[in-house]
Amino acid sequence: MDLVKLSIRGISYSSANSEAYILILEEDETQKKIPIVIGNFEAQAIAMALEKDLSTPRPLTHDLFVTFIQRMNAKLKSVIIYKFHEGVFFSNLIFEKENGELFELDSRTSDAIALGLRVEAPIFAYQQVVQQAGVEFKIVEDEEAEEEEAELDEIDKIEQTIEEVIEEVANTPSPSDIRQKDMDEKTLAYSYKFIKETMDKLPFGNISWRTFNNNDLEGLKNIAISHEDYEFAAMVVEELKRRENSK
Repeated sequence: MDLVKLSIRGISYSSANSEAYILILEEDETQKKIPIVIGNFEAQAIAMALEKDLSTPRPLTHDLFVTFIQRMNAKLKSVIIYKFHEGVFFSNLIFEKENGELFELDSRTSDAIALGLRVEAPIFAYQQVVQQAGVEFKIVEDEEAEEEEAELDEIDKIEQTIEEVIEEVANTPSPSDIRQKDMDEKTLAYSYKFIKETMDKLPFGNISWRTFNNNDLEGLKNIAISHEDYEFAAMVVEELKRRENSK
């Protein structure tokens, strides 16, 4: 069976399960999407690997395993998703020893991808897996487009509520004032908690950061890391990068 190369398109919250996430893989040639349900820990591990500039005070489990592989003079060559059965993806990690000998280890797909990303190993799947689990996104009809627009309007309202509450807590008259004056630790801690409680109502990546200046974002990132919430920290770093690139 032929192998096809996959790329990671993103991570999204699961609307069916508040404690689950959806990892979206995409076939490079046909752009078919493969959604994989993963847990919170795995989502954070993958988000950390995607965000190269984000580090942790102590090594995480996947980082430790990568170090072990390197100390054993082995190399992770690739990740292969070889089977899809009853909603579960099965994967192998393909290693190469120092003498060139190859060997494989069975792995959960989420763990395999988290490891592969850390060493920039390519991700593959058999054609049969893509045919079974791959989906194609089609242009929505007018009625569906209207529903999507209404949903986006609701998201805008939620984002506005977040900004208004944070602005009130910061005791400043406008978002522009907030950008000029740094939030104190208590306000940042409240903001972090409030955003976390509201995130289940927002799609992944649709949090509004306009209320926070760069120093505030650094503070939010540090709070997230102290809670081992590396996915949130990765989103903050992404916003800081976006601001830097837009200068």
